[in-house]
Amino acid sequence: MSTIPLDTLVIPAVILVTITAAGMLITQSATWIVTLLAMQYVGVFILVGEQWPLSMALSKLVAGWIAALVIGWIIFTSPQVNIDPDTEQSQVKVRSGVSLIYGNTISAVLFRLLAAILVGFTMVSASPNIIRWITDISIVTALGGMMLIGLGLLQLGLSNQPLRVVIGLLTVLSGFEILYSAVEISALVAGLLTAVTMSLAVIGAYFVLLPGLEETQ
Repeated sequence: MSTIPLDTLVIPAVILVTITAAGMLITQSATWIVTLLAMQYVGVFILVGEQWPLSMALSKLVAGWIAALVIGWIIFTSPQVNIDPDTEQSQVKVRSGVSLIYGNTISAVLFRLLAAILVGFTMVSASPNIIRWITDISIVTALGGMMLIGLGLLQLGLSNQPLRVVIGLLTVLSGFEILYSAVEISALVAGLLTAVTMSLAVIGAYFVLLPGLEETQ
């Protein structure tokens, strides 16, 4: 039984996390990536809140929004980042060579979309096996966690750009937290996972700024 009244929002939350994770995989707009990441944590909050108390679930939402804020702040305020909203190819371009662009042709976009669909079908077929191992989780919630893990791993596999790697890690971590919330209800674990979430955002910011710092030395 849910510890907070979020049961009716579980299915919309699964749809939300799936769309946002797939959207971050496909889009190359910095604004959309940060927005989708923040929206994704709303869905994660709902799915984690099905098992955890409200205060613990809120910690995940706050940590996720802080991580999105850090990433957005670095993208839009760093002198190493050049944003040109008028052109798609240079919409987010870091002068040091770090970029959110990784193929803007129609074929590249279609490839990522088809890969996301394939991962989605794989996670749908794997979700029933999860509830055999984690008996306290519903199949819908398990599907949300598996979708985040699968699409996060796909993000990691398609790019070595620091920001996309961090976003992929954050997505995988969110999926893991959804599954783990049915196994362990602990304020200490929630605090540690919150610290890991914010640390990943800070590490991503550091690697974006690092080339520029090296150039100034």
